[in-house]
Amino acid sequence: MNLVSIIMPVYNMADSLEKSIESVLKQDYENIEVILVDDGSTDHTLEICNRIAADDNRVKVIHTENQGSGPARNEGIRAAKGDYLYFPDADDYLYPHTISTLVKAITEDDYDLVVFGYRVETHDGALVSEKTFDAFHKSGKEIRADYSDYIGMAQKYGIQGAPWNKFFRADVVHKYSLQFPPLRRHQDEGFISRYVNYCEHVRFISDVLYIYYQNTITMEWKKYPVDYKDAVMGLNQIWQETICTWNKEDHATHLLVKKMIYTKLMKALEFSFSPKMKMNFGERRKWIKQLCIDAQIEEYPVEATASRYQRFVLFGIKTHLYTLVMATLYMGFLRKSKT
Repeated sequence: MNLVSIIMPVYNMADSLEKSIESVLKQDYENIEVILVDDGSTDHTLEICNRIAADDNRVKVIHTENQGSGPARNEGIRAAKGDYLYFPDADDYLYPHTISTLVKAITEDDYDLVVFGYRVETHDGALVSEKTFDAFHKSGKEIRADYSDYIGMAQKYGIQGAPWNKFFRADVVHKYSLQFPPLRRHQDEGFISRYVNYCEHVRFISDVLYIYYQNTITMEWKKYPVDYKDAVMGLNQIWQETICTWNKEDHATHLLVKKMIYTKLMKALEFSFSPKMKMNFGERRKWIKQLCIDAQIEEYPVEATASRYQRFVLFGIKTHLYTLVMATLYMGFLRKSKT
């Protein structure tokens, strides 16, 4: 029976951790190891992890200084002994048959990656959406040649995005020394594109095996770090080194890369109005202008925008009307922060 390493980074999760871990430990597939990586929590998270580990010898606890979930997952990968790796979030829920279904799916043939369906619910259990896939398999070469249907979780066969609806082979990760990049956001998307770079066979299954509990936009804003722009720039660099090298003629995918990075850059620009940034008007204007230069936003085509709001911001950047840009971004920040 193959060993599955379930790696969960945890940070200040004392209020929701036990329910999530309980869903992992109650899997009907018994040959698992659960690696809880406490990423420098300041509440009682570490105590809860240690108590759970004392009661179940399948659980291992690693404590690190706060580095972010990417480096925390890397610590888990280094400690993992499993044949397969799975990365659920520490505040979500696994169905009891999740791991057994995934092991069966990946071992039926020589698959490197299994992608599966999931539910999105509010924290009080109301259904927001459900994502399902047709059951099929495809070579990694075919997927990389035309990645437009796979690049985002909103796409028809979205691969890019969160790792919690994907099942990975440990030998692929170790053979190519794959790691989550040390970004404070979007590290998952960087890791997945690096992994897909080496996939030979990918399988999609129709099963819904995971519940993701959705945060409000306000809660999401609170998670954004002050160096969020660095995360966006870092992700863009990884995608230029992976996705954008797979097929130079795949113009649809290249445009989607620009759209997704541009949308994230808009969030970074909006976030300059967060109290976390502690900038006055002049400092903020200079910061926004410098990010636009560093990210070469002026070079982005209008087709890279997804909304009239984004086009208006791009127009202001291209015409160097930064006071207009700031006013527009501020309204965008207020609208999102009050949602």
